[in-house]
Amino acid sequence: MLNRKKQQENDFQQEKKYQFIREQIRPQRRKQARNLLCWILATIGLACLAGGITSVVITGMQKGSQEKSASQATLLPEQSAEPDATNAPESSEKDVSNKSWMTLKKWNRLSEELSAVGTNAGGCVVGVSGKENAKDWFENKDNGKTVTYGMIIKENGTSFDILTSYDVLNGQSEVNVILENDVRTNAEILGSDAQLNLAVIRIAKAGINQDTLSKMTAAKMGNGLNLKKGTNVVAVGCPNGVLHSVVTGTITNDTVSASVTDGEVEMFITDMPYANAGNGVVLDLNEKVVGIITTEFKETTGTAGLSFINISSVREIIERLQKKETIPYLGCEGQTVSVAMANSHNVVAGAYITDVYSDSPAYKGGMRVADVITHIDGQEITAMSDIHQILLKHEKGDTIRCTISRKSGKNKVSKVLRVKLG
Repeated sequence: MLNRKKQQENDFQQEKKYQFIREQIRPQRRKQARNLLCWILATIGLACLAGGITSVVITGMQKGSQEKSASQATLLPEQSAEPDATNAPESSEKDVSNKSWMTLKKWNRLSEELSAVGTNAGGCVVGVSGKENAKDWFENKDNGKTVTYGMIIKENGTSFDILTSYDVLNGQSEVNVILENDVRTNAEILGSDAQLNLAVIRIAKAGINQDTLSKMTAAKMGNGLNLKKGTNVVAVGCPNGVLHSVVTGTITNDTVSASVTDGEVEMFITDMPYANAGNGVVLDLNEKVVGIITTEFKETTGTAGLSFINISSVREIIERLQKKETIPYLGCEGQTVSVAMANSHNVVAGAYITDVYSDSPAYKGGMRVADVITHIDGQEITAMSDIHQILLKHEKGDTIRCTISRKSGKNKVSKVLRVKLG
């Protein structure tokens, strides 16, 4: 009896347990399964939606690319395997296939315009050689001298003044000028400057035929005040050592100064090829002379490109040579010491003397290397070019007062030197 009762009790507990599973655990599992199924279905739906959107976008991009290619293809003209190089394209400037051709055309037009500047100056350029005493000039028998440039800088009623190179003079009192059609005439030497390799000569109009005279004209003189890096210029004369050459180029350096006696000249360096025998003048795009080609200062300018002197630096010298006037001199060379440079190196601003010529007025007056000229006749000296400008206002034999700063031990002393100009 007891065992049956215990069995009944166990059966009742098992029934309760199964009832709990049916009522609590199984519904929860079914709910979890449903939730999992919903999550899986949602994920699959989102993936399908994203895939559809991506497919539409890619299809649209491909279609747009195809339409763009088709539109470009309609713009491209048919080209043969061997295009005719002598015929220019006849299509519109808007034709995208002609962009490269138009760029080359514009560049070629610009080059032609630059060259035209030099060609138009042909009436200003003449040849200059040593005194002729040989029969065959074409065999270079003019005293062994080659022909250099001459630039007509002034026309008077009866004559032309011509700027040329000093080295063609060779100590002579006269030189030959070669005009168009090999017409030759003698020229008088007005003045020269060996340091700058400049000379001014004069030819008379008398004896030159009218046809040749009608083609001769004086060059328009400009200035180099507005020249800077990137400026296009044209070299004429003998920029490459050959007379009547025209070379175009660009200024690559506008910050160079070369030391000369009692001053300095402003130089410009270009990307035009350097030539040992190069000389002539440089024109701006208004066909005005803005510089003089030189190879005299290659230690300063280098030989990477042709260099020229700013015409503004030597204009007054040229005018003096035309008038047969001598330029008084001190006989020294130096460098400009700016205020900023002076403050950085604890020196005095002014014109720092790097060389004093022996037996020169400067040496006789007591000036020595490392002196700094700060004033002349009470006028402040801020650059070597200031000395040159002051000297142009004086005559040979004038006495000037030069105030100098000189280092004495650890101190700087100031002195006033009286110098008689040579």
